[in-house]
Amino acid sequence: MTQNEISQMLFNMYDIRNRLEGMVTPSDEDYVTEIKVLDVPKDTDGSIFTIGECIDQIIFTLEENDSALQHTKKYLANQRKGDKT
Repeated sequence: MTQNEISQMLFNMYDIRNRLEGMVTPSDEDYVTEIKVLDVPKDTDGSIFTIGECIDQIIFTLEENDSALQHTKKYLANQRKGDKT
């Protein structure tokens, strides 16, 4: 995966998170009429993880990979400069 692909996915995930941030959906609970979409469980199997947590985990992982790729590119560029001197 290229840095450009990771960056594009990151921008898409930021957009998705921002778009869902203000959205609500009807709640299954008797005492709450609606719930934020990002706070809804990620599945119907009784998961404790929410859609928002999954999105945040994806973003974190992409950011880590993007940072690692940038670091590797800088390292390789510095190595090439050292080889030429």
